[in-house]
Amino acid sequence: MDGFYKLSGLKCNASKCQLYCAGISQGEKQAISAFTEFPLGEVLVKYLGVQLISGKLKRSDCQVLIAKITQRLRSWRSRLLSYAGKIQLISTVIRNTLQYWLNIFLLPQYIIKEVERLCNEFLWDSAENGTRKRAVMAWDKVALPRKEGGLGIRNFSLWNKACMLRHIWNILISGGSLWVAWVIIYRLKQKTIWEIPASSASNWIWKRFLKCRNLAFPFISGNGPHVLCEGEKMQKYSVTRVWNAIRIHEQEVPWWKLVWAKEVIPKHGFILWLALRDKLVLNKISYRTIFGPRV
Repeated sequence: MDGFYKLSGLKCNASKCQLYCAGISQGEKQAISAFTEFPLGEVLVKYLGVQLISGKLKRSDCQVLIAKITQRLRSWRSRLLSYAGKIQLISTVIRNTLQYWLNIFLLPQYIIKEVERLCNEFLWDSAENGTRKRAVMAWDKVALPRKEGGLGIRNFSLWNKACMLRHIWNILISGGSLWVAWVIIYRLKQKTIWEIPASSASNWIWKRFLKCRNLAFPFISGNGPHVLCEGEKMQKYSVTRVWNAIRIHEQEVPWWKLVWAKEVIPKHGFILWLALRDKLVLNKISYRTIFGPRV
């Protein structure tokens, strides 16, 4: 640095510079920072709206996603929306907002839980005007297919895993992207995705990705052009099909076709759904009080 100063006459202003390092320990970073008097900076590079990271996905990295969902939900609170309208917004707009992140990262569970909490509060108005009320029904009962007694909202955590299994699928068929070609050459090194060990030296994202193999192994088999899903050849990867394969199926309820028939107005169908789930309260008198226990 001193030689550069003497030759060029240019001297770096330490107060206007930051030091960016990669591939070295924290102690080495601190030593270089102390020697150069440049403060350590963080690489805040975004690609297609998502921050590029090489380490563990932290809450601060996902804050942009949480803020975006929170802003959308707050803007809808001022509108006179029915419960059916809220369900539609959660199933479409919120899920589409999440979709890009779910395709790239295996999000930490605390981020998934935060999104589910925001959606549940929005659905039941349980945090309106700064006051927190108890939700009418737990989210794990809401996020079930309609035939299993839910509202047709998909579980975000399982949907995230189904999206991540697409990458294993692409690796098995040796196609899909430049990233797949890089993984096959530099990560697998003439091995299959099932044989590669989860080394402690690997970065956090790769280790999280390898954990998905245990989820995929029971129903995805083969290699190359003969990859099978549940014993059948799947020409094109289907997130819905894989999500349906990895989730735990609840018992089918006998009344779901009646409640969600095309002829039923969505608002009325939702009220009937609440009644059949014994969650409809009219002046603190529940369905059970009026009609007795369901058979």
